[in-house]
Amino acid sequence: MGLSGGAEVPAPDINNLTTKNVGVFGRGYGNSSVGVRGEARYVLPDGNTDSDGMHAEGGRWGIQAVGEAAGIHAVSGKRGRGGEFSAGIANIRLKPAEQNYLSWSGLVGDMLLIDRNPGTADQVVELWLCTKSGDQNQRALWQKVQLGPKVPGSQP
Repeated sequence: MGLSGGAEVPAPDINNLTTKNVGVFGRGYGNSSVGVRGEARYVLPDGNTDSDGMHAEGGRWGIQAVGEAAGIHAVSGKRGRGGEFSAGIANIRLKPAEQNYLSWSGLVGDMLLIDRNPGTADQVVELWLCTKSGDQNQRALWQKVQLGPKVPGSQP
């Protein structure tokens, strides 16, 4: 472990298998706490920034995140985008939902991929977009995204 910090918490045992190969470990406790925070500011003359708050590289994942509400929460300024993705095979991969139904408590903008009858000749994959948020009194409304014809992939 390269660096460790925490809010009134002793550093973890570096021989612990869950932390021994970790470069930075942070732990936050309490309301709105943050375990690890990175910030970098360099403003160019045109008002854009040329710095990264956090940069991650990995053999399998650059960032692995787990959360109760969201694994990753990203917010950008008025001139930015919530996320920008590039890759060699696909920009984004939506893993099929574990459930086979549309959630009552969906929020506007939620996308859900449902794989019905996976691995069979009757397999159907559906992409859904939540267009009206649900709450304890009213169900969310979902609309199926219209997909075009199936096209086989190709090699470069």
